[in-house]
This record gives sequence, structure tokens and C-alpha cells, in this order.
Amino acid sequence: NGSPHGTSVCGIVGARGHNNLGVAGVNWNVQMMVMTHAAIDESEIIAAYYYVAKQRRRYNETNGADGAFVVASNASFGIDNGKPAQHPLWCAVYDSLGKVGVLNIGATANANVNVEVVGDIPSTCGSAYLVGVTNVNANSDQKSLNAGYGAVSIDLGAPGDGSFTTGKSGNNPSYVTFSGTSGATPHVTGAVALLYSMDCPTLASDALTNPANCALRFKELLLKSAQPNSSLEGITVTGGRLDVAAAVDSVRADCGGSSGPLAIQRIQPNPVYDVLEVRYETPNFKPYQFRVFNMLGQLLFEDEILPEEYGEKIYRWDD
Repeated sequence: NGSPHGTSVCGIVGARGHNNLGVAGVNWNVQMMVMTHAAIDESEIIAAYYYVAKQRRRYNETNGADGAFVVASNASFGIDNGKPAQHPLWCAVYDSLGKVGVLNIGATANANVNVEVVGDIPSTCGSAYLVGVTNVNANSDQKSLNAGYGAVSIDLGAPGDGSFTTGKSGNNPSYVTFSGTSGATPHVTGAVALLYSMDCPTLASDALTNPANCALRFKELLLKSAQPNSSLEGITVTGGRLDVAAAVDSVRADCGGSSGPLAIQRIQPNPVYDVLEVRYETPNFKPYQFRVFNMLGQLLFEDEILPEEYGEKIYRWDD
């Protein structure tokens, strides 16, 4: 329909950086699968989402030989006052996407309303694989007066008002300022893509072998690293604003994990008194039985441990 809305969203996600041109996206080197902005029927929206799921599923099943490695979808659109019960198929699609490894980012309403009361689609759909985003003014670092909120559905804020991005001037490509929750949401989507692009072999492997849990892990890292923000406290899940640098640091910290032959690598202190710390290695991340015996072979303690997939494998027994 000629609207530059999608062009501006894409620029925030991934405009090419370090090329002395215009703007840089949150992720400087990323591919995007652009679905039509002209879709007005819910059936078209669902069909577009399922196309994305089909491509990611094919990528998983062929170990990257076919399909597309889509890690996040961006919905800078929606229905004001919409309720999940009115759109069950739309809301259900987010779980389907999540199962193949796609984390979904959705904009909330451009109005100062509690969306859990008045409704909003897709931000109130309730899927574990959906991140609801509200708009924070980049200059004041406060929630925009024209941005929705919800302590259950809206996970965090991101800078939206006054975002400088790609656009159109008439029929010509240009650079524009872009605002609203539509501008806030692609900041989060670009951040997800950036986190997936980091050099972390364990995460890369997990994205194929356990895509659903991997998507949830990235969501957890993203939300836990949010910068506390007083204007979002109590009206969003995290009470915070997107912090890309902190999220990157969280992935780096979690990427110290490894796998190998089952072995105890270090026990300290030695001799042991009231605290025992064991560093260990495992060939997989299934539950293991941990037992402590004394010198006479008597069982002192028993526990089941679940190895960390990304962080250091350390067990502490404090007794």
C-alpha cells in the first residue's frame, strides 16, 4: 500500500552499519524475511507466520541445508482493544513458532491504557514465546504517555519515540524519525538476532537440537538484563527497559559451558569441612545422581543435579 512503516521497522532491526551511510540497525549484519505490510485479514497474518515456522522447521530438520534460520519475528502492528478469546488462532501461532525456535516480539497499544483491562492483540496473547514491548522516550528514558502497559503481558520497554531510521520521501528512499511502540519493538527484535549471532558454539548447537528451550533461554537472558526503570515498575513484567549491552554480556557469561566425558575436574576445599564445591563435566545435560560418601564408604548425602547448558558446571554442597 506504499506505506513506509515496514521500511522504518526494518531499518531499526538491521540497517547495515559501518558503511558511512545513514543509520545502523541494532544488528548490523542480518537477513530479514519481510512479510507484506498490506495484509488486512487475520488469515493472511496467520498464513505469514506459518510460512516462517515452516522455513525454520525445515532448517532444523535439514541441519541448515534448507529452509531459513529465523530466530525472531517482529509484529509492529496489531488490533487495539482486541482480546485473545476473539483471536484464538492468531494467539496460538506463537506457540507453534516457539516450538521450532522462533521468539516473537509484539508491539502494544499506542495509548496510555492497561492492555490487560482494555485488550490488545498481539501483546496480550499470553504465549511463553511472545515478548510484549512498550515505548520509552529515548531522551527522558521514561515510558511514553501514549504507550500501553500491563504487569502480566508487557515484558519491558524499549526506545521508540524519535528513532532515526530508514524510510521514504515521496517515492524515494530516505531517512526519517519514527516513533511509537512500532519503533520500540524492532529494537528488541534486533537485539534477539544480535544475541543469536554471537560466537557461542553451545548455543548454536542448542538452537538446532533443542530450539524451543533455546528460544526461551534467550528470552530469559534478555528480560533479566533489562535496565530497571521507575516509569515501568509495577506496570511491566521486568519493570525495566531494554539494555542490549547487558544482554550481550549475559550471553558471554553463559557461554562458558562445554560438554565432554563424565568427570569430576576439581574438588575444593581439600580437606572438606562445611562446604564442598565440585567442578564437573558431562557429555549431555540430562539429570545426574550426585552422592557423597565418607572414608568408610557410608553414604552421607545424595542429590539429583541438572548440568548447566551454558554456564560453568559447579555444584555446591553447604552442610
